[in-house]
Amino acid sequence: AAGRYFGVARSTTAIKLAASQVAMLPVPEPGTAWDDAAEAIRTAHDADDPTRRREFLLAGAAASCRAYGCDTTTVRRFMDWWTDRLGD
Repeated sequence: AAGRYFGVARSTTAIKLAASQVAMLPVPEPGTAWDDAAEAIRTAHDADDPTRRREFLLAGAAASCRAYGCDTTTVRRFMDWWTDRLGD
């Protein structure tokens, strides 16, 4: 997606996908990591404190990577790449 869609969302560093493109993405098999990701995202949604919200979103993102079968090194690489783009 990054190679094809960078810059189409009002920013040269953003990726914007249509709902139909997102719907084509594979979903991981049910399991603990996927459940952990969902719980972290739910908790982030309910968080009033921006710092806590960010912590839970990052935890959910890392758990999602694990749900897709990424090893620790790959999870770290993905998380470093994304968090560098988050800003404050």
